[in-house]
Amino acid sequence: MYARIKNLIIEKYPYLVADLKSDNPLTSFPLDPLKSAELREYFDIVEVGEKSKPEYSKQTHKCIEKTPVLKEGTWTQAWETKAKTSAEKTLDDSKQWESIRNQRNQKLNETDWQMVKAMETGEDASNLRRYRQKLRDIPQDQKNPFSIIWPPEF
Repeated sequence: MYARIKNLIIEKYPYLVADLKSDNPLTSFPLDPLKSAELREYFDIVEVGEKSKPEYSKQTHKCIEKTPVLKEGTWTQAWETKAKTSAEKTLDDSKQWESIRNQRNQKLNETDWQMVKAMETGEDASNLRRYRQKLRDIPQDQKNPFSIIWPPEF
């Protein structure tokens, strides 16, 4: 990741090859021009080191990337966590439940053939039935869509 700076202040972040070409339309650049330290220095572009996001609860907070910071001569990403508004929580919960339902449905689909086989052959499928029922019960049995405990496979 890169940023364009002026007087040690970030002017644009992230800064992409497309930005470099757009800012300098009459200049011809080599392939992957931002990999060249000389070119970056000439055009006041700095490399921005990745920094891990801080630990936070996705259910109650959001993590926002801030403007990179300069520490000990190195530019690095900066993150800030903020509490979600009640509207954001409601929307995110809804999206997370939709994702959980999709995962659950995929797990059910993956075992459909086993149910059909058991029905055709008459083999005991009670463990499979219990597993599938536990999958179906997830939205009723679990209240937090961000910490779902999936039933162990049969």
